[in-house]
Amino acid sequence: MQTLYEYVGTQQEVLTAENYNEVDAAVFAQLSYFKFENNGHAGEDGNGMSVKEYAKEALKNEKLYAHRGDSFSADEKEFLKSLT
Repeated sequence: MQTLYEYVGTQQEVLTAENYNEVDAAVFAQLSYFKFENNGHAGEDGNGMSVKEYAKEALKNEKLYAHRGDSFSADEKEFLKSLT
């Protein structure tokens, strides 16, 4: 059985309503613990950013994205790395 991080790292299919499943819901639930607001980044085109872009930025700028202060836990870093 794959871990959540392995699942994220191996998914190549575009997420749609038809292929959305419980594991995808768990990924979104995990993402809800990260800071999205007031981080000063709107993505490369100014219209938001993909989850992959968000994960890359978060890993580079933990202070802007971590809810609990200025760094991520080892599990949070592993999760973000799986998204890139």
